[in-house]
Amino acid sequence: FFGLTLEVGSYFVNHRELGILCYLCDYAPTSEGAISITPRDSYQIRVFLEPLSLYLTLDCGNFNMLTLNLDKKEITVQFEEEKEELFSVRRLRIEKTSNLRPGTKFKLSKPENVNFSLGAFGIPTNSTTAVITWM
Repeated sequence: FFGLTLEVGSYFVNHRELGILCYLCDYAPTSEGAISITPRDSYQIRVFLEPLSLYLTLDCGNFNMLTLNLDKKEITVQFEEEKEELFSVRRLRIEKTSNLRPGTKFKLSKPENVNFSLGAFGIPTNSTTAVITWM
């Protein structure tokens, strides 16, 4: 139980020989050329995006779906709507785990004017979507 709780997450990988793989998640191409990723792990609070070497973690709340658009340099994050609000903000952590993959200066472009404290963006619970952009 401890190991599952500590390390579980959804992992989206674009392998040079095996192609696109999604561990504990589902993926589907969108009409705009992006990729839709739906976490299927037990907690739905962590997603690793290998093409960017980016690890997204929610301290509060759950991921519903992510849309990765490498051409637009944009990740759209949809959160699960909370039936009972046990918290006032979702805390989203964005961690770049390697400089060998593209992308720098990741920032939250929507919702606007979100506080960043203690290493996480505080997204109000009334916002069900967030957009991450990068250079």
